[in-house]
Amino acid sequence: MNRITCLLIFVGLTPGIAQTTWGGLKFGMTPTEVKTALKGKQIEESVESKNEYRPEWLILTVKDIAVDRHKGEARLIFPGPERKLKRVALWFSRVDEGTGCFDVPKDEVLPRISLIEDISQRLVERYGKPVSETGSIPTRDELIKIYVYKAVSVKIDVKRIWKADGQIIEQWLIMPCGTVFLSISYSPEPKSEL
Repeated sequence: MNRITCLLIFVGLTPGIAQTTWGGLKFGMTPTEVKTALKGKQIEESVESKNEYRPEWLILTVKDIAVDRHKGEARLIFPGPERKLKRVALWFSRVDEGTGCFDVPKDEVLPRISLIEDISQRLVERYGKPVSETGSIPTRDELIKIYVYKAVSVKIDVKRIWKADGQIIEQWLIMPCGTVFLSISYSPEPKSEL
């Protein structure tokens, strides 16, 4: 065998190198390794029971994370019995506590608009143009019409996907009735078998 063939066989048999993701964590870390890396953070542990479609998941929830000035939480997912970090999901939400649909208190309008704009723009700055996009992030003018003038004519449900740095980054924005659900998830990019 020549050197190239040997190298290809070696690379194909070598377990994947741990890919760095959010917060300096690496996919494939154990829960203990993650807790050590996040020492000093408030972490809650829970188990989602398995069902016929997927194995049991261990989830570590990291409270009070912040991206810029926006507070949220991170869910670190360890599926199956091997308990290795497979997905990181960041959750940012602003729940509608008004009396009606889009009846958002005035002091909540700007934080909701900023949350959507800041995080959406930061993803583009970091990862470039998404490789896939369903729906579109509302502009500032559209968000003002929604929150100030309650001019809602479309359902806001956006999903954007990037492939960068050996991982898949997904952003979801859903705005049912004024509430903002914004999430970003990171997972390792699947390795090609070819």
